[in-house]
Amino acid sequence: MSQRLRIFLFIIINSIFYTVQGQVTFIIESLPSTTLEEDSIFICGSFNNWNTHDEKYLLHPQLNGNYSITLPADTGTIQFKFLRNGNWMKVETSERNENLPNRVFTYGNGKTVYVKILNWQDLGGVKHFNYLILFLFAAAFYGLTLLFLVYRIQKCNRSKFITFLISNIILLITLLGSVMYNITNLIWQSHIAMLGYVLFFTWGPTLFIYINTLRLHKPPKKIFIHYIPVLFIVLFVVLRYINFKPLMFLSKEINLHLTLGSTIVMLLGIGVNIYYHACAVKYLQLNQQTNEDKTPKEVQLINIIFLTSIIALLFLCINILRLTTGLSLGIQIKFEIVLIILSFIIFVEFFYYWKFPEILRDKVVQHPINDASNLITQLTELMKTSKPFKNPELNIAELSDLLNTKPHILSKMINEHYNKNFRDFINEYRVKEFIAMSISEEYKNYTFLALAYEVGFNSKSTFNLVFKKNTGLSPRNYMKQKFNIIKDK
Repeated sequence: MSQRLRIFLFIIINSIFYTVQGQVTFIIESLPSTTLEEDSIFICGSFNNWNTHDEKYLLHPQLNGNYSITLPADTGTIQFKFLRNGNWMKVETSERNENLPNRVFTYGNGKTVYVKILNWQDLGGVKHFNYLILFLFAAAFYGLTLLFLVYRIQKCNRSKFITFLISNIILLITLLGSVMYNITNLIWQSHIAMLGYVLFFTWGPTLFIYINTLRLHKPPKKIFIHYIPVLFIVLFVVLRYINFKPLMFLSKEINLHLTLGSTIVMLLGIGVNIYYHACAVKYLQLNQQTNEDKTPKEVQLINIIFLTSIIALLFLCINILRLTTGLSLGIQIKFEIVLIILSFIIFVEFFYYWKFPEILRDKVVQHPINDASNLITQLTELMKTSKPFKNPELNIAELSDLLNTKPHILSKMINEHYNKNFRDFINEYRVKEFIAMSISEEYKNYTFLALAYEVGFNSKSTFNLVFKKNTGLSPRNYMKQKFNIIKDK
């Protein structure tokens, strides 16, 4: 290699090394909570003659949401300040909104400087409170109460409880995340937004699994397959948070509110959620065809949860369309409205699980009665010979013990064969026995009330009501008309 070429390469390499070494990158890691999303952050100083609106010194957001700018190589010492929207009235101030001395930096080796901006002169730390956030916080607290309520429900179906727990924890994190987003600064808002991307991708799959579990009493097979998109978005968020350089092009601003990366993520998230809502529609249609094993309240709860989610997704799609296209669409929808709609699910669940806890319990399997005719014969024979109905305290458990069967089996058999409940079945035998005893010579000196006690009634009023229900007449009128028997009451 010739002497001249060596000198030339040395000069080039040295120049590149000097340029890189002489550069300085300023990264803003904290902004006042009063900073608006649409605000532009500038740096100005002695290096640009304190030009407050020099586009070359506009800070740009990194993938992780931090604002940064790299100043070209130089020597000596510079003074500088940060301000918003190129306006001196919006310059940075102290935490107590007092003027700050100029920031100072001395060039040397290549360096990254992290900056915290405490306040802005025009805002003074004052931020208008969003009262929608108060509602979201209250809804999150209500949701926490719901978790304790469901935890105390005894004999919960394990699959139902777990899917309920996962879906509601995700909803609670979303609500609390929205609260934090609205009370923190712009830098932290970008970090919370990345968590929001992950929660957004879990919405559809979790809703689908939750509804499917309520419907079938068990979750769908291969449940983790449904969360594959979530794993990809988690990987994307991690790479974005560490400012993975090959993805830096995604930080390109599409408009005032969106970057290329956030636009792609939101559109993909909408696609995933629409797909899983469509799958839920399919299962709900199947549920309508085979809902004979469902209680009306269970069906109502499933339908309300799904309808609420559909409405929230529709509002979200409108808002994203408005942001990505810049169209007003004649409507302004805040993201908080979408969360308020979703929080309605918490209130609905609280009502249904508090009033109808059996929705979350294991399904009671009704076993067919084996040899029902034999049980009917035994029951009929028992009622004729032993007359257990004469016991005023007789209940279904005692009668089933006499027949050596289970109470629920005996109750089901009475309902299906006699079309009566247990109490009406027993009282019918008591009325028949009362009539038989009234016309018997053995009991001719008994009053009607004495006979009523004899056959198992424990009060006069109950006897009169039951007798009239079975015969259409009072005991006195019935015995007079049918048998010409007149007795004192």
